[in-house]
Amino acid sequence: MKLLLSILFSGVCCLQAQPLLTLKDALAIASKENYDLQAVKNDQILAKSHEYYGNAGEQPIYTFVAGDNMQLIGVNQKLSNGNEIIRTGVPSNAFSTQLGVAYPVFNKSRTRAIKNRISEQSNIAGYRTRAESQNIAAQIIQKYYEIIRQQKLIRFLETSLEVSKQRLELVNNRQALGMAAGTEVYLAELDLNSRRQELVNQELILKQSKSALNILLAKPAESDFSVTDSIDVDPGLRFEALLESAKQNPEIMMSVGQSKVLDWLEKETHAQRLPNARINGGLAGSISNTTAGFLLQNASYGPFIGASVNVPLFNRDIFDRQEQLVSIQRRSSDIRTKSIQNSIEGNLYRLYTAYQTYLGNMPVESKNTETAKKYLELVLERYRLNQSNAIELREAQLSYEQSIYRLISVQYSAKITETELMRLASMIPIEN
Repeated sequence: MKLLLSILFSGVCCLQAQPLLTLKDALAIASKENYDLQAVKNDQILAKSHEYYGNAGEQPIYTFVAGDNMQLIGVNQKLSNGNEIIRTGVPSNAFSTQLGVAYPVFNKSRTRAIKNRISEQSNIAGYRTRAESQNIAAQIIQKYYEIIRQQKLIRFLETSLEVSKQRLELVNNRQALGMAAGTEVYLAELDLNSRRQELVNQELILKQSKSALNILLAKPAESDFSVTDSIDVDPGLRFEALLESAKQNPEIMMSVGQSKVLDWLEKETHAQRLPNARINGGLAGSISNTTAGFLLQNASYGPFIGASVNVPLFNRDIFDRQEQLVSIQRRSSDIRTKSIQNSIEGNLYRLYTAYQTYLGNMPVESKNTETAKKYLELVLERYRLNQSNAIELREAQLSYEQSIYRLISVQYSAKITETELMRLASMIPIEN
């Protein structure tokens, strides 16, 4: 009997045919295979590809233009010597080519604002990837320890099932000796069937929990595996350290980054009021031929240089309205940042309080379980010696079962709370 009851506490697992999946392996697989995380990483790459000066309009623009036109023209010319040339359907050919470059030399503030805005948007994409990585890692940890919890419950139910079988065997023996009523047999049979059904249901829950983890790992839902056996809770988390680390929470950083984007957008909008100037230069050449008229061929070629200025004159109202809208968005973004910070700090305090409570309850529940186990062993032995009754035995068994459920529950709750604290503080170790 003692051997059966010690199964839950021995920590020795039977050898299983399924491959062992450690938590570290699960996190490594998810970092490479999880579909949501892959999509966010691609979005980050896309945002990074926009981060260059050419996208801000600060690089020179190079152009090459060439054209060749054939046409039939009419010629009607009066020359200074009194001659006249009148022809129709005269073939004419004009060929031109130009290699040019245009470089912005004024309103650098606008191009700089565009460049910095794009850079901040790229940073936001990086924070979003980091947030998704933390969220996926937290889900993996929660699912992994949920499987461990279900396995612990199954082993406990298997042990409890053996106790119920022995109880039914003892009741049958006592009834055969005329020392037990039929109601005790029926009650023992009902409890045994109830434990069998609970075990079947728990095995179903375990399969569903494994399928949920497989989905996060981008593996077939039916893939089977085994996990480790212990729920290890870190008792060393400190609220002040969590609070300090939470300042780098990617949700906060994204909101701060959005405020910076709006800052640069406001400067970019204001810069639209300023003139834009460009220097143009290059090489140009053209040649035209005709078969009639005073000028039969004309050719020109050589370098050129110039400048252009664009001065906005009548767009003041539009620019004013755009700046007002951006300023309002900026204030709203600041408010959202403060709201996110307040929410994270509040959740940290709430979760840390629960975390400390669970840590305090774990040794208490462990002691209660040991006591309930000893009490059940004692009552079972007394029942075998006809010194106890079925009701006392059933109460001892229920007390033991409830203590096990509470112990497993408090261990799991402590681990889940620890995981959520680390997620909010952005402290879950992840692989990129």
